[in-house]
Amino acid sequence: MSNRSEVAMLYNDRAVLENHHASASLRLMNDEDFNIISSLKPAEYRYIQQSVSPLITYNKRTCYNNIHLRLG
Repeated sequence: MSNRSEVAMLYNDRAVLENHHASASLRLMNDEDFNIISSLKPAEYRYIQQSVSPLITYNKRTCYNNIHLRLG
Protein backbone atom coordinates (compact mmCIF):
# COMPACT_ATOMS: atom_id res chain seq x y z
CA MET A 1 0.00 0.00 0.00
CA SER A 2 2.80 2.39 -0.83
CA ASN A 3 0.58 5.39 -1.34
CA ARG A 4 1.94 7.67 1.39
CA SER A 5 -1.39 7.80 3.14
CA GLU A 6 -1.43 8.77 6.80
CA VAL A 7 -2.49 5.26 7.81
CA ALA A 8 0.22 3.64 5.69
CA MET A 9 2.84 5.91 7.20
CA LEU A 10 1.51 5.28 10.70
CA TYR A 11 2.00 1.52 10.30
CA ASN A 12 5.17 1.78 8.22
CA ASP A 13 3.45 0.23 5.18
CA ARG A 14 3.25 -3.18 6.90
CA ALA A 15 -0.10 -4.95 7.17
CA VAL A 16 -1.68 -1.52 7.20
CA LEU A 17 -5.33 -2.53 7.30
CA GLU A 18 -4.74 -5.37 9.75
CA ASN A 19 -2.85 -3.08 12.13
CA HIS A 20 -5.46 -0.36 11.74
CA HIS A 21 -8.27 -2.80 12.53
CA ALA A 22 -6.39 -4.21 15.52
CA SER A 23 -5.80 -0.71 16.86
CA ALA A 24 -9.42 0.31 16.28
CA SER A 25 -10.63 -2.87 18.01
CA LEU A 26 -8.52 -2.21 21.08
CA ARG A 27 -9.63 1.42 21.19
CA LEU A 28 -13.27 0.31 21.07
CA MET A 29 -12.73 -2.26 23.81
CA ASN A 30 -11.12 0.46 25.96
CA ASP A 31 -13.81 3.05 25.23
CA GLU A 32 -15.70 4.08 28.36
CA ASP A 33 -19.03 3.36 26.65
CA PHE A 34 -18.06 -0.28 26.07
CA ASN A 35 -15.38 -0.76 28.72
CA ILE A 36 -15.13 -4.52 28.20
CA ILE A 37 -11.43 -4.92 29.01
CA SER A 38 -10.84 -2.26 31.66
CA SER A 39 -11.07 -4.76 34.52
CA LEU A 40 -8.41 -7.08 33.10
CA LYS A 41 -5.12 -7.60 34.87
CA PRO A 42 -2.07 -6.37 32.93
CA ALA A 43 -1.12 -9.89 31.81
CA GLU A 44 -4.67 -10.55 30.61
CA TYR A 45 -4.76 -7.25 28.73
CA ARG A 46 -1.41 -8.06 27.09
CA TYR A 47 -2.80 -11.44 25.99
CA ILE A 48 -5.82 -9.76 24.37
CA GLN A 49 -3.58 -7.14 22.78
CA GLN A 50 -1.28 -9.80 21.33
CA SER A 51 -4.21 -11.93 20.12
CA VAL A 52 -6.18 -9.31 18.20
CA SER A 53 -3.84 -8.87 15.22
CA PRO A 54 -3.28 -12.60 14.56
CA LEU A 55 -7.04 -13.18 14.72
CA ILE A 56 -7.63 -10.44 12.16
CA THR A 57 -4.91 -11.83 9.91
CA TYR A 58 -6.30 -15.37 10.25
CA ASN A 59 -9.78 -14.13 9.37
CA LYS A 60 -8.43 -12.30 6.32
CA ARG A 61 -6.64 -15.44 5.10
CA THR A 62 -9.71 -17.60 5.72
CA CYS A 63 -11.92 -15.22 3.75
CA TYR A 64 -9.37 -15.02 0.94
CA ASN A 65 -9.06 -18.82 0.79
CA ASN A 66 -12.83 -19.26 0.70
CA ILE A 67 -13.17 -16.79 -2.17
CA HIS A 68 -10.23 -18.38 -4.00
CA LEU A 69 -11.78 -21.84 -3.66
CA ARG A 70 -15.14 -20.62 -4.97
CA LEU A 71 -13.54 -19.00 -7.99
CA GLY A 72 -11.54 -22.15 -8.68
